[in-house]
Amino acid sequence: MDQYAIDPGGVLSVLVGVDGRLERLREADAAVVAAVEAALTAVGSSSARGGLERLAEDFRSVVPNLHEHIAAARTAATTATQAYDAADAEMAGRTPRVRLPEDER
Repeated sequence: MDQYAIDPGGVLSVLVGVDGRLERLREADAAVVAAVEAALTAVGSSSARGGLERLAEDFRSVVPNLHEHIAAARTAATTATQAYDAADAEMAGRTPRVRLPEDER
């Protein structure tokens, strides 16, 4: 087991993939906000307006908040993986290589 390695790039690619899928949520979010805004126009100043405004505000903040959390997770996970990889390499550099009988095959 002398070819063990952690790939920080692999961690990053998984998290970037998750971030990329967020684009679909942005599209759905925009459609919901557009529908709510159309409903707001239709109801005018009726009693339903307050609830629709809260719904629109919730949708305006959800996806951007998800994007911020995913970006923070991507940075933290990549940094942690790079630190782990560096520590693993340092430890491997200080550990003498011992040849086991099975290595002779």
